[in-house]
Amino acid sequence: MQPISAGTSGALPNGAPIVDVRTYEEFVHIDCQLVLLVVDCVYGVIYCKDQETLARLYRHANSSKLKHVEYVTDENDCRSRLSVW
Repeated sequence: MQPISAGTSGALPNGAPIVDVRTYEEFVHIDCQLVLLVVDCVYGVIYCKDQETLARLYRHANSSKLKHVEYVTDENDCRSRLSVW
């Protein structure tokens, strides 16, 4: 997997062109499987297309005693861009 540029980390299949994913709509329509947004090692958001992987990440976060772990859905996501600044 390759990283995505511009401050957003993501996972693309090997050999896929590196693209700058700026919105959730762009993420949905490309081969990128996961986007990770982190601010100062304190706040993080993961967008993941694979529901099984997402469920494992959620269980791991909860078992690691991280605070405020919740699923981001269309109803509770106020983010308009995949950016932390």
